[in-house]
Amino acid sequence: MWALDGPGGAPLPKGHAWSSFGGQWHTVQLGETVTRPYWSTISGLGVVLFWAFFGSIVSLMIGGIALGFDPVGKLVAIAPATLGAVVIVTLWLPAFSSRMRLPDNATFTGEVVRLEFIDGGDSADSHLAWIDDGSPVTMKFDVGPATYQRLSVADLVQVSWSPQRRSLNGIS
Repeated sequence: MWALDGPGGAPLPKGHAWSSFGGQWHTVQLGETVTRPYWSTISGLGVVLFWAFFGSIVSLMIGGIALGFDPVGKLVAIAPATLGAVVIVTLWLPAFSSRMRLPDNATFTGEVVRLEFIDGGDSADSHLAWIDDGSPVTMKFDVGPATYQRLSVADLVQVSWSPQRRSLNGIS
């Protein structure tokens, strides 16, 4: 649970690292990997539309064929499309609007506080870097093998990333 990671062998709780960013030693919590958004993207909208369309076809057959388009049959037939529209308007659209208000490019200076290579075996390897930007929780990026080889702990780096797309543009 405790690690001897810090200056002078000071113990740290799991999930923390030492940083000297800002000119003074302090601990920072190691953040989770910055991952791409899914729900507020066009592909998330596509999933909602697919299920609304699929449900509408099934409901149309049930409502039209089995119930003969009487008032109950019409309600059954339009229910999935209505539910899909409600989900889009009340959940997907606000999430999409919120994400689009974020800047597409942001740059900050930070310090590399931890590096980790994870051998993926048959799948892709991960080359992870935790960067202290002055906040209590670091940002964690999968930087790729070329950038990973250039970095070392305690390096000051310039990070360019997209908060809107939640993706790393580059580290120098």
